[in-house]
Amino acid sequence: MNYINAYCRIDHQQLIVNNECIIPNDEDSISAWANYIYKSLEIQYPNFFKMDDLCKFGFLANEFLMRQLGISPR
Repeated sequence: MNYINAYCRIDHQQLIVNNECIIPNDEDSISAWANYIYKSLEIQYPNFFKMDDLCKFGFLANEFLMRQLGISPR
């Protein structure tokens, strides 16, 4: 049986992983906040900046969950 081991929620004010606010939104726009989170994670994926905002946040949520569960994409 599968269980939920971690979850990520992103709204206009904060990024939450497992009910803990990881990064509050201090930026003027949603797009700038997504770019700030990306840079703070020190990920090297140049196509990130070509994505729309929804895809960016999906990518970031996936990255946070993989790190939370100890899964390495490399």
